[in-house]
Amino acid sequence: MIAPVLKGDRMVLKPIELKHAAIRYKWYTDSKVAKYQDFADISLKELKSSIINRRKSKNYFGWMVFTESKVLIGEIQLREIDFDNQTGVLSVNIGETKFWGQGYATEATKLVSEFFFNKLKLNRIELGVISKNIGAIKCYQKCGFKKEGVKKKAHFKNGKFYDSIPMSLIKAEYLKNNDKKYGKRLRNH
Repeated sequence: MIAPVLKGDRMVLKPIELKHAAIRYKWYTDSKVAKYQDFADISLKELKSSIINRRKSKNYFGWMVFTESKVLIGEIQLREIDFDNQTGVLSVNIGETKFWGQGYATEATKLVSEFFFNKLKLNRIELGVISKNIGAIKCYQKCGFKKEGVKKKAHFKNGKFYDSIPMSLIKAEYLKNNDKKYGKRLRNH
């Protein structure tokens, strides 16, 4: 589906469009950005086709992350949404490395979480993160995600196996610990 525009304190999330394929492809093929990401080995043509197909899907929402000064810095996606079981899979990528460590992934994750729980009325967001990606783990924990164990040697990157950490955020925990300004903002739209 085409994602709605979501506005945060320092960013705007806008729907992924075909015109974003080239920048996303640049990020996916940048060794620094892709180091701890589980990007598929995909061509630019395949990525464009994926964007077209996902925009038609009822089980997908994707956004590009723009700073308040309109700089495109990353992407965030809700994939594999299962409305029967009320679940979805989250992925976040701040592709512009000079914006790493500044809280953009955290704010984007909070915005999409509030959309997921308050607008879609779903119950569980899950994700997997490579164990060496400490920054991402800290980001997700700040947003309320909990570790659910370890999948030993589940990712093969750059000639090495890495553990994967499954994490989730459940609606009841989200509502209990919700930063009031985020929940209030969505309820007022």
